[in-house]
Amino acid sequence: PMADETVRTLSDLQHNEHCEDQLDAHGQPGADEYGDLNRYPHQLSGGQRQRVVIARALALKPKIIVADEPFSGLDVTVQTQIMKLLLELGQRFDTTYLLITHDINLVRFLCGTTVVMYLGKVVETGPTKEVLGNQMHPYTTSLLKSTPSGDPTNREWINAPVIGDVPSATAPPAGCRFHPRCPLAVNECAINEPPLVEFKGRKIACPVVVGAAKKSVG
Repeated sequence: PMADETVRTLSDLQHNEHCEDQLDAHGQPGADEYGDLNRYPHQLSGGQRQRVVIARALALKPKIIVADEPFSGLDVTVQTQIMKLLLELGQRFDTTYLLITHDINLVRFLCGTTVVMYLGKVVETGPTKEVLGNQMHPYTTSLLKSTPSGDPTNREWINAPVIGDVPSATAPPAGCRFHPRCPLAVNECAINEPPLVEFKGRKIACPVVVGAAKKSVG
C-alpha cells in the first residue's frame, strides 16, 4: 500500500524513470533499453526476478528487510551474484537484513549475528563466527555436523548424531524441546524449559553445556 501511494503521485513518464532508476541502482541495469520494464515475471530469468524483488524492497529505503529463504530456486552462480548484491546494497543504504534460512553457508557469508532455533525456541545466539565456529548447544552441533562438507575427505556429516524424529511443533515435548533427541539430556531436561543464559558473549539454552563450560573455566 505504501508503495502504491508513492507511485500514484507520479506521471507515467516519471513512473518509468523511477522504476528504471531503482533497477539500475539494484543490479538490473539497462532495464528500459532491453524492454525489461514492460515484461511480465514469467518473461524474466530467476536472477532477474530476484533483482526486481530486491529493488522493490529497497525502493522506500527501509531500515530492515525480512528475507525468508531469498535464494531458493536459484542456481549457485546466481545465488553468489545476489548475495554480493545484497551485501553491497545493505552497506550502501544502511539496511539490516533478517535472513531466515536452512543454508548454513549463506549464514556464514551474510550474517554478523546468528540465532539458532528449534521448534520455535531459540537455543543459541551470538556472533556468527562464534556460533558456527565454536558451537555449544547440542542442537547447533548436530546441525553443523549434518551439513555436507566441501571437503571430500570429510565424511563426518554422513553419520550425523541427531537421533529420532522431529516432534510435533503444535504439541512439543515438555521441558527442553530438543531433549528427546539430545545426546547430553538428563532428567531435568524433560521437566524444565531451559532459559537463555549469557556465557562468553553469546546466549545458550542448555544448563548442561553451560554448567560444564563454567566448571572447565574454573
